[in-house]
Amino acid sequence: TPAASTTQVTATATSTALCDPRWTHMAVPQGGDSGGSFGAVSVASASDVWAAGSGYRGAPGNHTVIYHWDGTAWSRVYEMGNSGQDYLWGIDAMSSDNVWAVGSDGYLTIIEHWDGTQWGVVQSPNGVDGCCNFLKGVSGVSDNDVWAVGNYVQNGTRTLIEHWNGAQWSIVPSPDTGSTDTELLAVTAISTDNVWAVGRYLSGGIYRTLVEQWNGTQWTVISSPNVAGGPNELDGIAAISPNDMWAVGSSSSGGQSQTLTLHWNGTQWSIVPSPNPGALHAVTAISADDVWAVGESPFTLHWDGTAWNQVYSPRSWLNGVAAASAGEIWAVGPGSFYVQRYGVPILFSDVPPASTFYPYVQCLACRGIINGYPCGGPGEPCDPTNDPYFRPGNNVTRGQFAKIAAISAGFNEPPGAQQYEDVPVGSTFYDFIWRLTDRGIINGYPCGGLGEPCGPNNLLYFRPGVRATRGQAGKIVSITFFPSCPTPNK
Repeated sequence: TPAASTTQVTATATSTALCDPRWTHMAVPQGGDSGGSFGAVSVASASDVWAAGSGYRGAPGNHTVIYHWDGTAWSRVYEMGNSGQDYLWGIDAMSSDNVWAVGSDGYLTIIEHWDGTQWGVVQSPNGVDGCCNFLKGVSGVSDNDVWAVGNYVQNGTRTLIEHWNGAQWSIVPSPDTGSTDTELLAVTAISTDNVWAVGRYLSGGIYRTLVEQWNGTQWTVISSPNVAGGPNELDGIAAISPNDMWAVGSSSSGGQSQTLTLHWNGTQWSIVPSPNPGALHAVTAISADDVWAVGESPFTLHWDGTAWNQVYSPRSWLNGVAAASAGEIWAVGPGSFYVQRYGVPILFSDVPPASTFYPYVQCLACRGIINGYPCGGPGEPCDPTNDPYFRPGNNVTRGQFAKIAAISAGFNEPPGAQQYEDVPVGSTFYDFIWRLTDRGIINGYPCGGLGEPCGPNNLLYFRPGVRATRGQAGKIVSITFFPSCPTPNK
């Protein structure tokens, strides 16, 4: 067992910078592919996250892939396709047994569905026979009300909108702007009569932002602003309420892409100033003062209710973003199935957020009270960030636990008279056990049992050599000395 920190930490100690929220690269298995990219990510719950994209392992080319986070690790659960041009660009995890993913095989639309047991292909129509049809985004209101958007190519690029009514997918007429190039790239469904899609259209040889709305009866184009001087487009949209929505994308000036963020206030779309690290590809909204956008930059963008701010990102190209909660954001992108997570870091490879003891171990580790073992040993491979191992199933003795607890609480007064028959004055853990017992935090067992005879004063037995798991010890210390846990850094 690693030695407990000797630093005196009081019960009101706060988390250190070690536990400040940040983006962290997460390990994802490659599944035999030599390359791969995620196009989108969606969250059903903190332990139910889905990512969709494409993988490559040689001829004939790309195939669709779907990965799942179960609260502990990412794993590949599905792959399909042999055309060589199979891609998934959108995914919506509506519930644990209702997830939709959309894309294209290069020629025809692809729609795949998770029913809680398995993934399967659902027949979907196409805007034109042969080539080329693409679905770029999907969003649902209910089991029988799901929308997918994209484009098809016929005398130019045309918008393509499809609807699921609980039994089948069908094409719903959608307006084109009259140009020869109009496409939809993302969609968000708020209610049965309020669905929004965004993209771009070509006008006078320059791309302009495109916003369309479904009002329960038909799709119509809604006026949206552009930055003058170059092309504009919208790649992502997210809604907080019918009167609070964000759309993100890019504008360009002098050949340099710049971020473009539009806000809907219930009446009109307007441009909101944002830092300009590059094009934005996706956005997710948790609340009016907690919105995230990602794209082509070493920074992600965060809206705090007043302004957009840059937050450092380990990867400079991200395609999708989704929120599990205000403190846990997922983002995905190209390059060996890349995934990163924003939140309080996972400090130990073997104590993931889904672990029973995660919040308690995290609470103590953030305060420097406990530590772990370096990765790389037998059965403990290193992850992308070389996180150590805590070994939560290993045991610590009651004496060791008392030492950790007393130090964490900052108890350091001189001990008094002997309290336990088996913890004599001067023994290794005497001081720590005495201090906790004196406060009524721990106690012992009556004498007279097997191997525990009563002495002159009928002292209790503490059994300092009896072992408890490190997880149990972490939980007890956390509850006892840090009542604000198990939510560190808040």
